[in-house]
Amino acid sequence: MMIRPDLPFVDAAGDTRFVLVTFEAPRGQAAATRPPIDVAFAIDCSGSMSGPKIVLATEAVSVALRLLQPTDTFAIVGYDNEIYDVWPLSAATPEHVRSADRRLRALEGGGTTALEEGWRRAAGQVAGTRAGEHHRRTLLLTDGLANVGITDPTALIALGREWREKGVVTTAFGVGSDFDERLLQGIADAGQGHFYFVERAEQIPDLLTSELGETLETVARDVWVDVALPAGASLAVLGKASVSAAPAGGISVSLGDLTSAEVVSILLAVTLPATDPGSVHTVRWSLRDREGALSVAPAATSWAVHAAGEQPDATPDAEVLRERARARLWMTREQALEANRSGDYSRARSILMQFRAEFSGVADADVEGLMQASLDDDAVFAVPMRAMEQKRQHFAASSAQRRRAADGKARKA
Repeated sequence: MMIRPDLPFVDAAGDTRFVLVTFEAPRGQAAATRPPIDVAFAIDCSGSMSGPKIVLATEAVSVALRLLQPTDTFAIVGYDNEIYDVWPLSAATPEHVRSADRRLRALEGGGTTALEEGWRRAAGQVAGTRAGEHHRRTLLLTDGLANVGITDPTALIALGREWREKGVVTTAFGVGSDFDERLLQGIADAGQGHFYFVERAEQIPDLLTSELGETLETVARDVWVDVALPAGASLAVLGKASVSAAPAGGISVSLGDLTSAEVVSILLAVTLPATDPGSVHTVRWSLRDREGALSVAPAATSWAVHAAGEQPDATPDAEVLRERARARLWMTREQALEANRSGDYSRARSILMQFRAEFSGVADADVEGLMQASLDDDAVFAVPMRAMEQKRQHFAASSAQRRRAADGKARKA
């Protein structure tokens, strides 16, 4: 774990320092010795999925099943306005995989979308399986809006949280232009899984098998950065990560589950209280996970306290500055997108201008490039935007703020 503050000192009147925390997860275990997984696939079979979408979705599940071992289990549920138990929870033996594949090929698109019931049926099958080291996952794929059963977004997001409390992680895949990306993002966040925007049907096999592959390569679950702060200090995350009270006091920042060789970086704003010049503020950092799989030495960061006007000349750490600008740009784009959705284009432009004002005059080539990109954003966010472009922009901001690559996959060393 590497800790990089932007500057080594703070003002005696109180100050905010930006800190970049980076960590590379260890390489995973050999496939033969990894913990088993229990995975359920919930596949939208509504009318809008007919044709290439359903064909590619079933092919993707078929390929994914061949990544499993006989010690793993799987279930497949199809849903439109009815629920189809394509394959009950079974060991991933070659015989079961071949038989499930034949049933998958019979799925066709038709009907409306009982997303909640299809998801519930799939998640319920793995919720009651072996606990302990086992990974339990539901992969939910849809191209439309929930219009049968529970359809309220708040209730569906709460269901994702409910499944997570039962030990089941939910990852959501939205295909095409008709689904609600904010709903699927909320489900994935509540379920501590991932959200993927599948712009073209031909992307389904790659993204679905990649997500399952990440699950198979998980090296640590429920990873947290614990931060011990001085009295009166506070902490905020620039990005999307949950924050809670640490078990031994202080604050914990969630990193979720980590996959083999995944590179994680989070940017934090640490606000330190007023104190006497000549004193020192110290923040202590440590890393933990559910099973104690990680072995990382604790770290500490100290800031010398100087009186106003007596602080030494210093250039902020370049990488921390760039990460701060990147984080603010993606936060700005997310806010501008929400203004765009409501038709308030002048507000969208004003939000973009605020970002440029914040970093105006910064002499760094990378930051200047981000400023130029923000200028170009005026032509995107300050005018009417089609649904597909809204999804592109949402997914780009979502992935960046959740430490994922542009395609939604984990960043690797």
